[in-house]
Amino acid sequence: MSNSEEALRILVVEEIILSGLSQAEVCHRVGITPKHLNQYLNGHCGMSLDTIDKVLEVLCRGLVLSTRVDLGARVRDRSNTTNGEVHTVNSVA
Repeated sequence: MSNSEEALRILVVEEIILSGLSQAEVCHRVGITPKHLNQYLNGHCGMSLDTIDKVLEVLCRGLVLSTRVDLGARVRDRSNTTNGEVHTVNSVA
């Protein structure tokens, strides 16, 4: 499990605790089995972002995803995407 996945799992655990809802009630509202939620919360399996979003929605929370841009990283040239070239962008100092 990556650091991001682990951080998201911990966030879901905390939000369930803070909500005051039982895991069984969350499962019922989301439409997943208690076994699946329990395995996810304990880090024994993954869960799709769609399902995590539904869990957070039940808890009156939202899932917002963003990306970090690294100017030194390789990025796809948006002006010429038909040939699939990848270019390196140099950071400006």
